[in-house]
Amino acid sequence: MNLQNARFAARSELGALARRIIPDLCRWCLRAGNMRLHGYLRGYVLGGDSSKLEIRGRRVFCSDRRGAEGCGRTISILRSDLIARRFVTAGVLWLLLAICATSQAFAPAWAEVSGGLSRSTGYRLRCEIRRAQTHIRAALLSSALPPECDAPEPLAQLVAHLAAAAPPKECPVAAFQLRFQRSIFS
Repeated sequence: MNLQNARFAARSELGALARRIIPDLCRWCLRAGNMRLHGYLRGYVLGGDSSKLEIRGRRVFCSDRRGAEGCGRTISILRSDLIARRFVTAGVLWLLLAICATSQAFAPAWAEVSGGLSRSTGYRLRCEIRRAQTHIRAALLSSALPPECDAPEPLAQLVAHLAAAAPPKECPVAAFQLRFQRSIFS
């Protein structure tokens, strides 16, 4: 993993980060050899034990201590199966998108996947996806052509394109974040 551009990592890669982090370049000062693990990013995750903080990622520090020539800034490496600044996981978001793409009513679809979150949370997520749709599709065009889709609804076309661009048996939202190193909402 090149830390200069890394924002997301697979869950299995987070554990192996310590072994290969030191020689990497800092994204801020572009100096090599000063990167150190700096701690965990913790937060609550839908579907897990809601009273327990889970590891959402790692912080990496460009060391400027004890004569090191780093800049002292930190970098966050997030798990790709989680969405930055959201309680909802990539898998739950994908289920919601897939259900909504089949033109099922939104409220029952959200009730099916939400795990007890309020309906307004689901509506906000749907609104954010609609706003980010053009950026998502533009990024996807660089890796895969859009598949044939007879549905006139843009959300259904987005779901088909995400599914076509993702490797088999992977969550398309998580695969998008891992491949493009950006949140699905940015």
